[in-house]
Amino acid sequence: MIVGGIFLNVDKFGICNDMYVSDGYVGCFNTAQDSIGGIIELISLPLFIMTLLLFFVHDEVFNLWFKFARIWLPLGAAIVFFASSTNGGMLGSDQDWAAWFFSVTFLWVSVILIVYKLIRIYYYKKSR
Repeated sequence: MIVGGIFLNVDKFGICNDMYVSDGYVGCFNTAQDSIGGIIELISLPLFIMTLLLFFVHDEVFNLWFKFARIWLPLGAAIVFFASSTNGGMLGSDQDWAAWFFSVTFLWVSVILIVYKLIRIYYYKKSR
């Protein structure tokens, strides 16, 4: 998340090659750094939220979620990487949309998996 934040604020950290000043506003002409930072932020924020939630659950729940995350995150990163940077690319959408889609679906599927597994563990203990 820190790296994504740095890329989103390249002008504040002084790592922009094409800086400009207009009416007291300092900006950067290089928008590739902004899009990379946005994608990193969109992927890391749900991962951070899920890590906080999984800190307090059983090992069985974490292992189920980790199996899902090991497949979903590289798949999502690959699709975001191969998506066009403008509309109408190889996959029919742009990188921002793909990053949003995979981040939101990762968060929702993770929550559903965790709740499902917690309910199963609870009923298994209750039936004994």
